[in-house]
Amino acid sequence: MSAMPTTAVGAAADPDRIAVRVVRDIAAVAPLWDRLAAVGVGSPFQARGFVEPWFRHLAASERARPLIVVGETARGEAFVLPLALGRAGPVRVAGFPGGSHANTNVGLFDPGLWQRLTADDVAAVWTGLAAEADVDLVALRAQPARFAGRDNPFAAGWVRPAPHMAYAVDLAGGFEAVLSRHKGGKKRGKVRSRRKALADVGGFTVRRAEDCAEASAILETFFAQKAARFEQQGIPDVFSCPKTRDFFRDVLAATGPDGTPSTQLWTLEIAGGRRATAIAVAFAGTVYLVMNSFALDEYARTSPGEVLLYHVIEDCCARGEQVFDFGVGDARYKRSWADHEVALVDTMVPLTAPGTAAALAFDARRRLRDYVVARPALLKLARRVLRRRTEGEEAGGGED
Repeated sequence: MSAMPTTAVGAAADPDRIAVRVVRDIAAVAPLWDRLAAVGVGSPFQARGFVEPWFRHLAASERARPLIVVGETARGEAFVLPLALGRAGPVRVAGFPGGSHANTNVGLFDPGLWQRLTADDVAAVWTGLAAEADVDLVALRAQPARFAGRDNPFAAGWVRPAPHMAYAVDLAGGFEAVLSRHKGGKKRGKVRSRRKALADVGGFTVRRAEDCAEASAILETFFAQKAARFEQQGIPDVFSCPKTRDFFRDVLAATGPDGTPSTQLWTLEIAGGRRATAIAVAFAGTVYLVMNSFALDEYARTSPGEVLLYHVIEDCCARGEQVFDFGVGDARYKRSWADHEVALVDTMVPLTAPGTAAALAFDARRRLRDYVVARPALLKLARRVLRRRTEGEEAGGGED
């Protein structure tokens, strides 16, 4: 069965009441989902072009299945909140699909509905979910505390700051305005000096992928460069799994509401080779940097990744984008451009007694992780243990 009965939130005569239904078949809600992606408030990480490939390739490894929460009003306004329903032991947990690959999680909403949502509305949505689906705990990670001009009404309940924040720069006013706020003279000088240093090999060229073949080639370069970088750092390659690579290949092939690719890829070429990549998703005037890489070769000393980012931001300004989001995690290059930090929170909403017990356990584990991360010696030890465990699993994984 693709959909469950509808639960109305609010009085029957109220045109702003939200009728909640739970859909398990992605195709059944695709037209509404895509309409909201075209006109609504939200994040590309909850668009169907991102969520559907994740369920196709990666959900099975987490034993997760789709649980799409749909809310609609008599005015014709709606929201789509895609969730993945899995288990933590005996506890049934619903959270955003995408795992660590999803940087900023919101859902998709008609703008008017987003602006009117109250805490009572959200609480009633969870009540409706509990009535229509077997869920013990809703765990929503990496939600912006504030989004699209207001406090995020879904960032309420059992809330803790996310382990990392995101960083963003406003592009309104154009590239010159951006540079004027962020040591533009120094940045320009660095790019000029790199071009001069590379004069003997023809300087460098920055390209944005113009067709599927070029985009695919840049993505494969990214995988190779990241593999080398992870090996240098002595940490597991999170992109080595074939299913993970297939997921990103499908995301790359997905198109937006206007039929054009949602994912944008750039590369910086030196001496005929790709020395850096940047991969981003554009959504509602914001460009979200998803991943980037650089080659560990003789040209690494010229900072190809930083030079590429300069030109990527310039390109986004030229095309009229409003915001460039650098994604989650602290880095010097992000802070050198950012106008503001984007506070992210993790939220847990227990719907049953087992869900409350699980929330307590997850919170304790989170506190332990924060304790370890704040102490470099312990963090180094934890990474060493993880690396050895991963190597052991790979060595013993030749047969089922």
